[in-house]
Amino acid sequence: MTDELNSNASNDDVFIAQADEFDDNLDAELPKWPKVVGILSIVWGSLTVICNGIGGAWYGFLQPMMLNMAQDNGQFTDGLPPQLLQTHLPMAAMSVVGVLMSILLVVAGVATVGRKISGRMLHLSWAGMVILLTIVSTSIGLSLQGQIQQWMNDNPNTQFAQSQSAGNIVMTVVMLIIFMFWPVFVLVWFGLKKKTQDDMTGGVDLDTI
Repeated sequence: MTDELNSNASNDDVFIAQADEFDDNLDAELPKWPKVVGILSIVWGSLTVICNGIGGAWYGFLQPMMLNMAQDNGQFTDGLPPQLLQTHLPMAAMSVVGVLMSILLVVAGVATVGRKISGRMLHLSWAGMVILLTIVSTSIGLSLQGQIQQWMNDNPNTQFAQSQSAGNIVMTVVMLIIFMFWPVFVLVWFGLKKKTQDDMTGGVDLDTI
């Protein structure tokens, strides 16, 4: 009788998986894209925080630097575009707003790594505002560049005019394409493809884990 009870007990034993095996199975079920997209957003946001910060500082130092270069012992003693001798507040403001947008992207990336649906809305909000900011800042920049170009056409023999090249325009276009890639990707990815919490978790209820 004892042997029979032991036999039945053995048959009714419940198999308990090891914790590491459970984690492996969970990782296999969860989509990997939230971590990839989230980490890329964190990295890109961090880089653009630095770039926009440097840009804002540059506009702050541009006027005194150009004034010094236009003095008797400077490089451009025969004249500089007046636009470069003034603090351009709109472009400096764009840099400050750019820093705030970059911080928002980092927050969106963190939320996405955590597979929170708020990461989607934060990304979409960031992308929309950044595209609008890029349009405005590009418009301001082109207007400023046009004024400088007109000054160079009127003063072609100055050292400043002769030191400029068409490569500046090419570089501007290349940088614009680079900076617009991630916002456009985010709009397509979160706007058309990944819209629900299940897209982030693969249907796994993370609250029960």
